[in-house]
Amino acid sequence: MTVCQASVQDPTYAPTFSITSLGMPEQGYHVPPRLACPLPPSTMARDPVSLPLLVYFSGIDGSGMAAARQFPSLLAMFDMRHLLTARADHTPFADMVGLVVSQLEAEVGTASPARPVYLLGESFGGLLALAVAAAAPHLVDRLVLVNPATSYPRSIWPMVAPYLLQTPPALYKSVLPLVMAPLIGNPVSLLAAGVRDGAGQESAARQAAALLQTARTLWAQLPRLADVLPQETLAWKLELIRQGCEHVGPLLPRIGQRCLILMGTRDMLIPSGSEGPRLARLLPRARLKALEGASHSALQEMSQGLGAVLEEEGFYIRHRRLSAPLESRASPGGRGEAGPVEVPGVAEIDRYAASATRLTRRLTSPVFLSTCATTGRRVRSLDHLPRPAPGRPVLLVGNHQTLSADLPVLCEEVLRQTGVLLRGLAHPLLSHEAEAEPREARPAGPWDALSMLGGAALTPGGGRGSSFSQMLETFGAVRVSPRNMFRLLSNGEAILLFPGGMREAYKGRGEEYRLFWPDRSEFVRMAARFGATIVPFAAVGIDDSLNILLDPSQVQALPFVGDALRRRQALLPQARSGPMADAGWSDGFVPPVSIPRGAPQRLYFLFQAPIHTDPSEARDRQACDALHSRIKGSVQEGIDFLLQARTGDPYAAATSRLLRESLHPGQPAPTFPL
Repeated sequence: MTVCQASVQDPTYAPTFSITSLGMPEQGYHVPPRLACPLPPSTMARDPVSLPLLVYFSGIDGSGMAAARQFPSLLAMFDMRHLLTARADHTPFADMVGLVVSQLEAEVGTASPARPVYLLGESFGGLLALAVAAAAPHLVDRLVLVNPATSYPRSIWPMVAPYLLQTPPALYKSVLPLVMAPLIGNPVSLLAAGVRDGAGQESAARQAAALLQTARTLWAQLPRLADVLPQETLAWKLELIRQGCEHVGPLLPRIGQRCLILMGTRDMLIPSGSEGPRLARLLPRARLKALEGASHSALQEMSQGLGAVLEEEGFYIRHRRLSAPLESRASPGGRGEAGPVEVPGVAEIDRYAASATRLTRRLTSPVFLSTCATTGRRVRSLDHLPRPAPGRPVLLVGNHQTLSADLPVLCEEVLRQTGVLLRGLAHPLLSHEAEAEPREARPAGPWDALSMLGGAALTPGGGRGSSFSQMLETFGAVRVSPRNMFRLLSNGEAILLFPGGMREAYKGRGEEYRLFWPDRSEFVRMAARFGATIVPFAAVGIDDSLNILLDPSQVQALPFVGDALRRRQALLPQARSGPMADAGWSDGFVPPVSIPRGAPQRLYFLFQAPIHTDPSEARDRQACDALHSRIKGSVQEGIDFLLQARTGDPYAAATSRLLRESLHPGQPAPTFPL
């Protein structure tokens, strides 16, 4: 029997919502953990394969009862599976992860990569969902965690459990229901949810009678918990949670899937209220939603369906739009990978903008210009920015402004106007591989460049604690390397490259808008090999918005601080290696110390006329060197043009610009004539 073929005749499957039967294998029926449909086939959508796949992992009781109320509505939105585990099963946590991954591979490994795969993990199931996502990032797209048991070590359970497990069997049957009562849920919340669900459908008297019957039924299940979780089973389940916490803890910063954390504010079993913010900080792409008044059984108590919450949060999608074609999920493409990645949708872009770019855009009112390849005419839009296509990648090559502070606005605008996801080539320390570096190798304290990028505020679900690092996650940046650039070009992606690297981003005094490009033209040769369209672009507005108090060389000369920075820098990987290296060139990671120079300047971006390359040019080094000089010259010409043209912008000054846009909401202030 395959994972999709569970039926009501299967002894491991039952359609009723009893705590002892919902999805629970019969006592003594020994089968390994496996995936199956949670309700009879008659309850499913007509064409479930056309829907996203949702795999549900329940809490330690294994019944799924706490989520049963959600199943009918979820089955209208998802092709759903539930992990079934026999009560007598003692599969260790790591082996359980392996079993789930192998079954998930069989389920979705050959399916279209455009079909989203969700994991829904509740309590212990949250641990399992996180572990599976870490083990198989190419098979899992999104996580929904409901009061995950990652906080178990900080709960009272490690202290209480030994006494509970040593209780005489007769007393255990009486004590366990009291201890586990929060598993059933908050009765007040349950009744309130029922009232809201039934409002306007029945008379008040019938509603009241039905709700009382529901409450009696739920609480009648409590004495049967001891049958579902005898002492030996409970001991193993708690050991499984301990193993899960130990397994998952170190992996959290590496789990790059989009994640929605739902936390009950009145969880009496584990400290979910404090765990939610902790997970939101550690998981790079997580966001948190507090469920006010909800207990550990939040899914049972929710006044609206989980599906409605996912839609409200912009977390439900029917199809994934990828940055480039992907043949199958056997070809991983995810966080930090150079393979195709999911393009953020409008809701995700809006949420990102609210936390990362909205204030910057409000203060700087950025201007975006593009150039027609045939006429050379410039327009105030990105209409002339070429789109990538299979066999014709696009390489955007430009200048870094100080601290790369304009990068989030640039990536967001290109995505909004063109639908193209720019795949950035980031320094290793800013890519996902930084998590593997020694702690002393990472920027920290007042010299942390990331904390100086327009506000070190922790963003909701900001992962590493910076809107800049969140931007890298959202927009699919990869480590700058010849291998990654080769793969992006071969996939026909749109790539964002700054040849000046960190040297150009970390300018010193008097270096405003200077280019610091290595002389080698290897990136041109690689682009030509794939017939890429190269678009030189220029950006201004940041360099003269900052006063450099100490440039990088002065920071390194500081007593004590300089020595510490040099030790840290020695541990950092170099961004330039192999054919991208240049003799005598260093891309040091020491930022300047800077402060704002008054009101921020307006930001201007100019995309020059596209330059088409041919694979035959890749073998001609002189031609590539000449093209390298042409690209650099085009970027410099763009910088010079913008610096001169902005003197004719009637709204270049922040005061007049902000006043104009306040009087005309939603309309950007005009700029210089073209």
